[in-house]
Amino acid sequence: MSDFELIPIFPLSTVLVPGMSLPLHIFETRYRQLVTDLLQLPEPERRFGVIAIKAGWEVGTSNTPALHQIGTMAKVRKIKHLAEGNFDLVTTGADRFSLEELLPARAPYLMARVNFLPPAETQAPDELISHAMRSYLNYLRVIGETTEAAYAQLPSQAGALANLLITTLSGNVQEQQQLLEMNSAKEKLSKLIKIFNRESILLEEIPSIPAPYLTSFSISLN
Repeated sequence: MSDFELIPIFPLSTVLVPGMSLPLHIFETRYRQLVTDLLQLPEPERRFGVIAIKAGWEVGTSNTPALHQIGTMAKVRKIKHLAEGNFDLVTTGADRFSLEELLPARAPYLMARVNFLPPAETQAPDELISHAMRSYLNYLRVIGETTEAAYAQLPSQAGALANLLITTLSGNVQEQQQLLEMNSAKEKLSKLIKIFNRESILLEEIPSIPAPYLTSFSISLN
């Protein structure tokens, strides 16, 4: 029996993190068809794969975008019908998978053969958890955000904390993807500490740097 499974694929310019919510507005014809097909299934089976795009576009059918190797299953939690056949979805990240093969078009949307990955290890030392929290809260302080409310919302469990912090790296798809591909909370939290410390230092240093030098300014924490 094959370990592979055939699933619909939804390429996006973002990373879906296991356990995290992802709302989607569906307006393109092929993905409206995907939702229509999902509605024919029992609720527990309404799911599809989300993979971040390396190069290309989310919309349009002229080219298939280049995709990352590792993606996340999206479980559909809510479907709202809109005017003109559009939909709003609420999805939650579930299992990670490895993209093995994109298949010739069997539907208007992409289909792929994937291999599901084991869950990432969710344990990490307490000191590493505390360090990650401090680094994130310091980053919030640097950008002028309130830290007290943010601290109250941080989970104490390492795996949940790592996944939540990954979602805060909005706009940084490359590093989000690297974190998604890691197989332990310990590894993820160590990487996140470096990222938040790097960004905090950059933001604190930039005001004191003469404008002509900003384009060449960089900091390495390695």
